[in-house]
Amino acid sequence: MQLRHLKTFVAVAATLNITRASERVHLAQS
Repeated sequence: MQLRHLKTFVAVAATLNITRASERVHLAQS
């Protein structure tokens, strides 16, 4: 396993989760 690749994957996954959460918040507010 490449630790760098794993960290990158986790970072991307976290970013996607934040994006989805923010989209849900914006939809809920509008």
